[in-house]
Amino acid sequence: MTSSEEASVTVPRKLTLYNYKCVAFAAMASIIIGYSLSAVATTLGQPAFYKSLNLQTDASVDKAAYDYMVVIQGLSTSLSQAGGFFGSFFVAWTADKYGRLRSFQMACVIVIIGGALTAGSVDIPMFLFFRLFGGFGIGMLLVLFPMYAAELSPPHSRGFLVGQHGAGLCVGYNLAAAVSFGCYFAKNGNFAWRFPLALNCLFASILLAFSFSMPESPRWLILKDRLDEARAVTNRVHSIPGENDDFAHAEFEAMVSQIHFEHVKSDGAVRTFVGRWKYLFSKKSYLHRAALGFCLMFGMQATGSTVITNFQIILYPGLGVGPALTLALYWVFVGVAFFANTTSSLIVDRVGRRRCFLIGLVGCLSALIGETVASSFLPTTNHAVLVLGVFFIFWFIPWYGLTIDGTMYTYASEIWPSEIRAEGIAISMVGYWLATIAILQGAPTGFDRCGWKFYLVFIIGTVAMWLFVALCLPETSNIPMEEIGRLFGDEVAVTLEEHLKSHGHGHNHGNELENSGIVGVTDDEKPQASITE
Repeated sequence: MTSSEEASVTVPRKLTLYNYKCVAFAAMASIIIGYSLSAVATTLGQPAFYKSLNLQTDASVDKAAYDYMVVIQGLSTSLSQAGGFFGSFFVAWTADKYGRLRSFQMACVIVIIGGALTAGSVDIPMFLFFRLFGGFGIGMLLVLFPMYAAELSPPHSRGFLVGQHGAGLCVGYNLAAAVSFGCYFAKNGNFAWRFPLALNCLFASILLAFSFSMPESPRWLILKDRLDEARAVTNRVHSIPGENDDFAHAEFEAMVSQIHFEHVKSDGAVRTFVGRWKYLFSKKSYLHRAALGFCLMFGMQATGSTVITNFQIILYPGLGVGPALTLALYWVFVGVAFFANTTSSLIVDRVGRRRCFLIGLVGCLSALIGETVASSFLPTTNHAVLVLGVFFIFWFIPWYGLTIDGTMYTYASEIWPSEIRAEGIAISMVGYWLATIAILQGAPTGFDRCGWKFYLVFIIGTVAMWLFVALCLPETSNIPMEEIGRLFGDEVAVTLEEHLKSHGHGHNHGNELENSGIVGVTDDEKPQASITE
């Protein structure tokens, strides 16, 4: 074997412990999101909540007051989603202007204030307003974590690292379920529903403290011409102690080359916040990505995941389950979700994004059909029907968590170039928020008036999403983010493979691109963009 052949097999591409620690600290954002979204769901299962805020839960006593309570149930969740909608747009500006870390810190402060005052609410208007306010910070975090994790990830571990978002969400769900279940037995009714809502302030405070020791995104530093800092972060994140750091050097050079090339091509159009939005909507390949990201995040909520996660607390009583067992079942449910999402992060880089989606949607469809059939027999005292109704709620989550939940965030974050990544991810998350606002606001009324037929909406949505993935989504696994633009017809300055060769290494990445159906450019066609040192 020649020396060059020996060099070709020594490229360090492993995930470093420091890289994982950085993303793990940032994943506290996902825990906050999961806890915040789930805590209100479990609050709706606390009888003391309705009593404290004078909400009628018995339609036979006062039908008008009961209908008002149903509306408040929807608003309790949908207003948080509305806050998230506006927060997602806002963070697109702060993440570019002030950086990813400063945006994390802003979001944490908003979540702390919102959580504290939601828990301290004295009436319905105050409760709903601070659900909206706290949701603003949640919307910021929902954009920030996938973006930050993707920008710190090596290509072959990007799905694993961004996939920590799904696992983090489930940790938040589990914590909310455990705390709410324990508080259900509290003698003080106010404590039973206020303490779980206030506890989210603690998690936001932990992330706020962590953020001062986390590195800034090297890609954002390059965008701001802070190249020395970007190089130092890249070396620290991707260099393996005791081994050569050629991969870190090559990745840094590839990032600088592509970002500089994109800046030249945009001719300064992305220098301002408004300019970036105009450029996004004026470039065909960016519009293509915007449509894919928005439809992916919007459509996956149409599978019924949002309703099952948030409203199973009020679905179980219709299946003959009591209040205490309802909260216990929810705790088990989110435990299964955590296992599924953790496993998902381990397999998504091997299996691929498209295959995960296609397999998972079929599984979700089977659960929805089963739940629809079981629910069509309600109301009933038939034990077998009631057990099947609970079973199919649990059958849904392994499929969704294992193949879809974390994977969709990975996909939505990795398809964008650095110059407009914040805006692009914001568009995707706006799709998520719009879907959840519509579904969560309409679901209580839909189930109340349509019963089992309301599940047909989600069956149709799941079939539509399977076709969308099969026909529209290109595979992005294991491709450096600076090269994903080729999938959408954009040019790439210099590939990571070429930078590795310049450091004396060969690599099979080019073969992976060919196998993915990506056509490279020849040396004559390659754009000439210098690397700014």
